[in-house]
Amino acid sequence: MTEMKRPIIFLLTAALAGSMLAGCGNTESSSKHPSLLDEINNSSAGENNGGGDSSRSTSYEWVLSPTISAENIIAPDGAQVNTEGVINNAYMRVAIIKRDGFYGFIDYNGTIMVKPEYTDYYIDYDGKMTLSKVTSDGTEYCAIDESGYIIHNGSDRAIKDRYFFFDDSNKQCFYQNYKDKYAKAYNGKKLVAVQSISAEKKGDNKYGVTINNESFALCQNNELLTGYEYEDAYIPIYKGTGSTGIALCKGGKWGYVNGKGELIIDFICDAVPQSSLASNLLVSEGLHPYLFTGDYVPVSVNSRFGYYDKNGAVVVSPGEFEQARPVLNGLAWVRKDGLWGVVQIGEIDESLVITTTTTTTTTKATTTAYTGTWETTTTTTEETKKETKKTKKTKETEAETKPTETEPPVTDPPQTEPPVTDPPLTEPPVTDPPQTDPPATDPPTDPEPVEEPAAQ
Repeated sequence: MTEMKRPIIFLLTAALAGSMLAGCGNTESSSKHPSLLDEINNSSAGENNGGGDSSRSTSYEWVLSPTISAENIIAPDGAQVNTEGVINNAYMRVAIIKRDGFYGFIDYNGTIMVKPEYTDYYIDYDGKMTLSKVTSDGTEYCAIDESGYIIHNGSDRAIKDRYFFFDDSNKQCFYQNYKDKYAKAYNGKKLVAVQSISAEKKGDNKYGVTINNESFALCQNNELLTGYEYEDAYIPIYKGTGSTGIALCKGGKWGYVNGKGELIIDFICDAVPQSSLASNLLVSEGLHPYLFTGDYVPVSVNSRFGYYDKNGAVVVSPGEFEQARPVLNGLAWVRKDGLWGVVQIGEIDESLVITTTTTTTTTKATTTAYTGTWETTTTTTEETKKETKKTKKTKETEAETKPTETEPPVTDPPQTEPPVTDPPLTEPPVTDPPQTDPPATDPPTDPEPVEEPAAQ
């Protein structure tokens, strides 16, 4: 198969799969430097390219005024998480903050949950966010699991990218999964962006592909809706395009189409360096706009940000913010006057509130002055697996049942006290100290049944 240009959402290299185990270094000198992504991300700081449109739309409210100093705050868009089957929705309540070259967790109240002290991060397709750093003892992880717990284990990120093609001679659409050697016929109904290929059958539903045209066209139901007129494409993997749209590049600018292939936002948007999947994502692989998350999408026009809705209407005029991130559960991180804050755009679903408990592989606490509404405790390695499975309800139930479970053993000492009175009975034979020694050793053995329940 010849080298090809692929939709940017799928341009993750094989190196990304092992990124969390790569040697990142643990000294400040090796980590305290912004990546090219961050340099580009911050290039608009202090600029004002938004123009002077008097009819500007500003449909948002400040939930947290711009007070947070950070190089970057990272949140995924609708194309990067399997929102149809996701069980880990912590990404909707927590963002990744980069400060002084290190990564940590911050909630939408502006509270630092985990101090920025990790050198790398990634957001998996199931919504799990993981931080890592290499120490003298190996790679140390910090993640938020499906129950909202802060845990200290991690694994390689699963890459499930998919590429789409169209064989013009046979009028057939094909797809190829990441790392697969061959493509397969695609007969799904989802609107996709395809490249022109010649397919060669290699086996049962196995095809080798040769790229004929690196440009993209829109295809649905094995029919081309457009010509190969787009320079690039950014499409979702999991959800239908009606939920997130498709971003297409034409003449160096990006626009958006809906699930029917209709243009909803004209080709006026800039590519944005996407660092929302992993810290080592190459710049060339991450230049594209965001896709819709829910009803809104952040866009950059002339390096200044605003928001549009799915009908293509301006919600917040581009130029309002220096940076803007996807709207997750009605809230979005934005940067204004060099500082980050949180705005509300849309409704908030309170059922998405997460109850978290901090767990750790050591006895040190991992939260830093966390005073939010989430419960935080610390457990040891042996307790971690059990703790991460507990919900708030089960912990409250345990709190109620534990006293009744432990009270019977507490009453045992009075039952074991009678043997303690044996020594006075053996005192009359004063001349037999060796015979009284065994009873004297009984008391130390009696409390053992009491200690065992307490240790459980």
